[in-house]
Amino acid sequence: MNAGRAAKFAWLMGAALCLAQQTARAQTARNEALVQGSALLEAMNAAAAIPLLERATREGAGPLAHFNLGLAYRAVGRYREAIEAWDAYLREPEPDAPAERLSAVRAERAELEQRCLRVELRWSPTSARVFVDDREQTSARAGQGSLLLDASARRIELRAADHRPWSAALLGRAGTVRFDVTLQRTPAVTPSASAPRLPWWAWMGVGIAAASAITAAALAADGQRIYSDCAATPSACAADRPQVQAALDARSTAIGVSAGVGAAGLVTLGVALTVTLAIQPARR
Repeated sequence: MNAGRAAKFAWLMGAALCLAQQTARAQTARNEALVQGSALLEAMNAAAAIPLLERATREGAGPLAHFNLGLAYRAVGRYREAIEAWDAYLREPEPDAPAERLSAVRAERAELEQRCLRVELRWSPTSARVFVDDREQTSARAGQGSLLLDASARRIELRAADHRPWSAALLGRAGTVRFDVTLQRTPAVTPSASAPRLPWWAWMGVGIAAASAITAAALAADGQRIYSDCAATPSACAADRPQVQAALDARSTAIGVSAGVGAAGLVTLGVALTVTLAIQPARR
């Protein structure tokens, strides 16, 4: 065997030994959890035994872990979980399991089922999810299911996207309830049409038109004042007639210019509105 092959073989042997050590440690840990949990269960301390036995079942400690976990759940009144643990045990019992034990487990399981709440449920749409006391029930899928719950369960709820949720109170005791539910769609929200936004130069046209109107009004009022003064004192006005006429002509000219500027502002606003209304549908 050359050096390269020898190194590769040594590496593989090292990896195999490491994996074997890890497997042995895992078996020791789960066996310890099973032994300690079983000891606590025998000492009538089921509540403390449950976490250890749950760990043992997760780590594959074997059928006895499921059997003892069912006993522990039953002792603390968690009947539904006791049934699930015993179902796992009955699916794969130990090869030399006594027939009497298997028969006793089946009988005890049937008795515990009578102490639970069974919910027969059908629903639409089938994509809805089922919750009991805010905990999702993943065993209920595809629009129908038979849920076995602890008798203390209080509320069941269905939730689906784009639909109103549905909920109902449960019995709070052992028994059977049935629901046939069709969720109602939530109404689609139609976005309201937004008011068209005017460009900046439209507002400039508004400003120009407004300023021109104010200027023209002020000039007209001043011209009216001059006419009123002349009417009140004709002799004084006659003496300064050329100057008065020049002042009135100047104001008339200014009013005309203001009117022209104001008209330009209104035209600018009109063009802005036309353009805005024309491009608004394209933006939608």
